[in-house]
Amino acid sequence: MSFYSDFSAYYDQIFPVDLNTIENLISLFKPQGHLLDIGCGAGGYAIELSKNGFKVDAIDFDSEMIEIAKQKLESIKYPVSFKQGDMLDIDAVDTYDGIYCIGNTLVHLSSETDIFKALGKIYDALKPNGTFIFQIVNYDRVLDQNITSLPTLKALEAELIRDYELFKGKILFETTLKTIDNTYYNSVELLPMRQSDLFKMMTQIGFHEVRSFGRFDASPFENQTSFMLVMKGKKL
Repeated sequence: MSFYSDFSAYYDQIFPVDLNTIENLISLFKPQGHLLDIGCGAGGYAIELSKNGFKVDAIDFDSEMIEIAKQKLESIKYPVSFKQGDMLDIDAVDTYDGIYCIGNTLVHLSSETDIFKALGKIYDALKPNGTFIFQIVNYDRVLDQNITSLPTLKALEAELIRDYELFKGKILFETTLKTIDNTYYNSVELLPMRQSDLFKMMTQIGFHEVRSFGRFDASPFENQTSFMLVMKGKKL
């Protein structure tokens, strides 16, 4: 069984849906619009947005996460669909009023070429005037200050310890999941993208009104103090 298969059972405890983030996302998108959730995890954000009148297509690379998300729909009926998928394989054109990619998903891609490709596919998938927003860790701060760990996330039945190690231009992200009965270990390479490089990519692709924030509530982004980087742009 993979680490993510083990982790999926505790996902909602470790990463509960933040209702303030939901409100901020709602304010960005066309009311009752068609949305795409990239890296949906266990589906919490997609379901909450569907409760607020949006039609949501949601994808995640991990099939175990998708199965947990689908199980949540067995007792409720909302306009949301879950499918295992890769952001590099998005082939929709002029389909979505809004697309969001949160939870540090984007930097799981293996190269800047892949990130540029994914952003291009996202742009193509948006309808005119559609909005894209994503959130990652602020890697300007991580790289410049040589940060080697993120705060431990604690829940009732589990905690997630997160360590960083700079490795050949990438970050080795080492996680330890401690539960009541077991301890699980995992490591994955992340691509630490700086805000300025992502801004250049988005403008080159054609996004307009590209903005950077330190939180979903549109707080200013400070490259040496903000914990996260939130960026958004529109397709004309």
